[in-house]
Amino acid sequence: MKCLFCAIVSGEIPADIVRQSDNVLAFNDINPVAPTHVLIIPKIHSENAAELTPANPAALIECFEMATSIEAEYSKIDIHKNPECVICSANPTQVNLLENYESFCGVFSTAEISVEELKRKFAANENFLLIDVREPEEFADSRITGSVLIPKGGFVDASAFKLLPRDKEIILHCRSGARSAECLALIQEAGFTNSRHLGGGILAWEK
Repeated sequence: MKCLFCAIVSGEIPADIVRQSDNVLAFNDINPVAPTHVLIIPKIHSENAAELTPANPAALIECFEMATSIEAEYSKIDIHKNPECVICSANPTQVNLLENYESFCGVFSTAEISVEELKRKFAANENFLLIDVREPEEFADSRITGSVLIPKGGFVDASAFKLLPRDKEIILHCRSGARSAECLALIQEAGFTNSRHLGGGILAWEK
């Protein structure tokens, strides 16, 4: 009897295909547990990854490569010019230098915490949660004492939100500040407004 995935590969069972190659097929899960839930399978039948490795190692590698490629594709931000922009539209109304750039753009310096302030919070034994959004291998290699690990992927697919407190400040950090800034934007949009990220990341902390 043909398995479910083999039937999808052969086209007997329809699927919302995201991407495919000669060896690998990616399609949207019909019962997603996250906003983006893509299944990636080899086109040859295998009971598990251990069985696939000696039979067709190239297909297993391609599964991982396709996963990375799809993740990058879904992480892209589509930006369009605002035709009504007061600065760059055909008829701009803001023609002088801005007196308060941060206020105008909705960017607030309080969203970033410095190494010095974070150290003061630790010294004062303040009640906050420090989250490391790097990957497990990075966390194992070096970490800030007192931090907990929740990789960036959990913020992207929103699975991490159920782990976040609403009764204390949330501080995020990564290696240099780029990933934590992305995650900060996601949690603030989800309503966790009492949150900041560490400017410069663990690189700044370890200086």
